[in-house]
Amino acid sequence: MLHRILTIAALAAAGALAACGDRTPVNPAGDAALTTGPAAGPPQKPERLARELAKALRNPAFRAFVKAQLDASPFREHKLQFQSFLGASGGRALRHLAEANGEPAVDIEREAKGAIALEIYFPVPAHRSAWTGDDNLLVATGITDRDVPIAFDVRGGRHLLDPDTPPATPVLALVPVETDFSAAPQRLQCLECGGGSGGDVQPPTPPAGLYMTKAHFVQDFEGWLKGAPEFEVHILGQSGQSDSLMSYQCAGERQSGPYFFNQDELDWSGQVLLFSKQQLDQYNALHPGQNVRVFVVEDDDTPCVIKTDPQRFQTIVYQVDSLYQRLTTGNDSSTALKKYFEYGRAAYSIWQSLASFFKSNDELVGNAVQDVIVGQAYPGYNWFVKGENTITNVLTNHARGTMRRPVVVAALLALPVNPAAGQWTIGLEAGAARFGGSAHDTANGSGPPQLRPGDVPTIGLRVERGVGRLGVALRTSYGKPGLTATGQGLIVTDKSSGQSIEVATLVAVRVGGIGPSGVIRAELGPALHLWKFGDDFRSRIGALGAAAYEWPVAGRFSGAIRLEGTVSKSWFQEGDLPPEYDLRLTWRYGVTLGLRYRLSATPR
Repeated sequence: MLHRILTIAALAAAGALAACGDRTPVNPAGDAALTTGPAAGPPQKPERLARELAKALRNPAFRAFVKAQLDASPFREHKLQFQSFLGASGGRALRHLAEANGEPAVDIEREAKGAIALEIYFPVPAHRSAWTGDDNLLVATGITDRDVPIAFDVRGGRHLLDPDTPPATPVLALVPVETDFSAAPQRLQCLECGGGSGGDVQPPTPPAGLYMTKAHFVQDFEGWLKGAPEFEVHILGQSGQSDSLMSYQCAGERQSGPYFFNQDELDWSGQVLLFSKQQLDQYNALHPGQNVRVFVVEDDDTPCVIKTDPQRFQTIVYQVDSLYQRLTTGNDSSTALKKYFEYGRAAYSIWQSLASFFKSNDELVGNAVQDVIVGQAYPGYNWFVKGENTITNVLTNHARGTMRRPVVVAALLALPVNPAAGQWTIGLEAGAARFGGSAHDTANGSGPPQLRPGDVPTIGLRVERGVGRLGVALRTSYGKPGLTATGQGLIVTDKSSGQSIEVATLVAVRVGGIGPSGVIRAELGPALHLWKFGDDFRSRIGALGAAAYEWPVAGRFSGAIRLEGTVSKSWFQEGDLPPEYDLRLTWRYGVTLGLRYRLSATPR
């Protein structure tokens, strides 16, 4: 079945908007917009303008005008460019602000021109729906996503708002511009939709390349005052022959054609082209041996231009590269039998010196790393986006393209979480263990040549916390080995007594993978052996080592098979046996099969 392909078409809405005088879009022909100049130094919160706007909204006529203008805005989230709004309709809004604040209009105009470019809108959709044009309203402002919003009521009273939770009172935001007001708004057109009259028109064949088909975020990286997030996926690669990076392609809500996607919720699915096969071939021809990075940002500034603190970017890339042994990039790994985009090794020089375009406000979500490198699996996703402190910020599915049409086989995942948090799993294990050593008859006496605990089935419980490639586990197991005597080809086991409890603390390290999502781990740690034989209760400290293979089963469930071995002091002690018996180390080896359940909803 063909995938739905979304393309961009121009929005034709001007006729509908011209029906009402107050609903005429701002800045019709002949109006003069208030232009802003470049601000010196870091941008300042426009508190004074926010207070002046709030006081002007005490006027019912002005409130009606503002509501009409917001409702008529064709831009996303019904935004208005603030300086243009002030100059619209012959400066109507500018006059209201001047009258409400008892200041000359020229002073308000000078202040607006001196501020950074601003936009006004209701960032909370429920507020936009609830506001009827009454005076139950706040005007709030802030610069960054982390700012505490400063709000004013229509009487000019100042309030500090919770940066994480919007108030019940509708809030009109006056914030730095994130919207491109210079371009005509665009709408989506589905080229393969249900219904309609049919016909012979076929959607264009999408180009071969790397596609994203699903993405899951655990947060939107956007404070509520800044409205819906603007996620972008960038393909970063070597700039010329230097040791700097540049963005070769951007996919996001302000892109067109196959590079368009819009994710306003934590989960998204569809099909968006990240990098075409032709683009990748051209890049490889110019940059042999240099792979590309898939990097996710939440845009707070110019669309598809990454602007952030260079040190933050370099720190993220360094941390992720160090943890995953620089297997943090990707390239075309196609063969005659299969086509796919797979992990590759990053060149250290790429992140040691950064191109100058990394320079301002965008939120860095992180660098995509393939699941087999992360050492975790999540059904339906095959790439993890790792951010600061290598936390998982996104799960994604990347599609690998053939030469004729895209074959969807990949996804991305972005999950912002507490850097100290990890993934918790709990599991049950069933196994079989065989013991050796313990005691040997060195005199070839009348007794059995060897005494040891018997072979035994075991059942166990395991709790593990994993972060990246590492994990720490607490494991307990129980069995009734009894006592076994061996010799002359005869094995006799007394199962009437003899119980064993083992408690081990293990450090697990991912050392490799098998297939697209299987993980191989090495485990090592101390083990406490408790042996109850009759009325006697003994403890031994030993060491445990294991190799494990884990694979996803369904949902949060995964399976695991482990080969393990332990060694400890003899379970016997002096005086238990005749003097001809030599006490030796007790060793055990075995195999376990386990079923584990991930307690967190998303892998790390």
